[in-house]
Amino acid sequence: MPEGAIEEVRQLQADLENGVAPPPRVNVNIEAALQKARQRLEAAQTLATLPLSEPSAPLLDKMLGSAQSTEDVLKVLDGQYRKAGKLDVWFLPLDEPISPYLDELIGPIKSDELETQAK
Repeated sequence: MPEGAIEEVRQLQADLENGVAPPPRVNVNIEAALQKARQRLEAAQTLATLPLSEPSAPLLDKMLGSAQSTEDVLKVLDGQYRKAGKLDVWFLPLDEPISPYLDELIGPIKSDELETQAK
């Protein structure tokens, strides 16, 4: 339950008991809200199986409804990245772990597990 919801309910109850009119209902177009929800769901389902060769920005825009298009945001971020003099592609050095805690999380792979995976 959202923070403050219980207090809000108590306040509404007290207002009703004291004859104070409840706040006006928000006018919501149910059909339009459902249509937007369907579009977001369809975009999420399509994005889940989208090949890496296809752009994801239009689907992300449908899902997130960003103020700026995802494509514009990515261009700005790419410009900042290039301005900082970073390479287009960044690789993790081979002598550094992906996560300092990865070994703690999954533990080391045992040699017999490697042999089983190889078969």
